[in-house]
Amino acid sequence: METNCQLYNLSVNLKSIFLKKYSILASLLVVLFTIPATHAQVPTPQQGRVVRHENFPSAQVTPRHVDVWLPAAYDPQKKYAVLYMHDGQMLFDSTLTWNKQEWGVDETLSQLMREKKIKDCIVVGIWNGGRSRHAEYFPQKPFESLSKTQLFTMLIGVMGSLYFLEFPLFQIDI
Repeated sequence: METNCQLYNLSVNLKSIFLKKYSILASLLVVLFTIPATHAQVPTPQQGRVVRHENFPSAQVTPRHVDVWLPAAYDPQKKYAVLYMHDGQMLFDSTLTWNKQEWGVDETLSQLMREKKIKDCIVVGIWNGGRSRHAEYFPQKPFESLSKTQLFTMLIGVMGSLYFLEFPLFQIDI
């Protein structure tokens, strides 16, 4: 019983440290990562082309842009596999992203299709909701339903990932 209590106290303390130390940084990253969907240029990919569906409506989330990437040899009479991707504004054109980096989706898929390693496909890039991105991708209700053990395990996993990425929450001197 004492071990469970100690683990819980440790997880509460670590969570408190994490939230205090990185909530401002996390908020800043969310703001930087989310560019409002209004007045956005259509990406110019290096391979293929993008068709924009502006402010696409949904009953579940706020309207947002949906960018559809079509390969260079796209034939409207042919059937294509479809790859759906989140954070659509980050996929195709580094000149339009907040960090001047893109995911290289058009280049990678074009090469894989040319080499016949994958089926011919198109990409549906769904933009995130800007300031609502965190709530949409990380819903609160499932998080709140986790047991204390699950929360502790998740917290340790997050901390381990951050430490592995040389972004430690704490330093251990050996």
